[in-house]
Amino acid sequence: MNRLLWIPAVAVAGVAFALVVVIGGRTTSSTGPEPLWTHGQFAAQTQQVSLAILPVTPVRNLVDARVVEPNFAVQPGVPVTITATNYTTEVHTFTIAGLGVNFAILPGAKGTPVKTSFTFTPTKRGVFTWHCHHCPGHMTGTVYAIVGPASRAVAA
Repeated sequence: MNRLLWIPAVAVAGVAFALVVVIGGRTTSSTGPEPLWTHGQFAAQTQQVSLAILPVTPVRNLVDARVVEPNFAVQPGVPVTITATNYTTEVHTFTIAGLGVNFAILPGAKGTPVKTSFTFTPTKRGVFTWHCHHCPGHMTGTVYAIVGPASRAVAA
């Protein structure tokens, strides 16, 4: 095989592998131990995503909030339930302007985290940025709504 053609093929295969790892690690089936993919088809009826909001202290000793693993992949047209565990004492939001999503995340108590769950269905394919209205400069992540077969109910 021509060496110049082989390098891009390996790069594309690496990106595809990384996407599968992200999808497999961040999205779970609502049906329990059944696989997400069956015979090349997305089998989950709902998708579960967990977010953890942790307080951090930057250089100037101001308390700040960060989300652990803020990026995840989902299939458009399939409901997504997000469970956010807030270890801070501030209210946060989970907002995706491109999908019309805006949910409040309840504050934790000092030393006691609080879980907030909400569900939405991505109505179109794409790569969307989510953010917190109260912390827009640093509490952000990416939702990759590009996985799975096309559906009539989902816009491209």
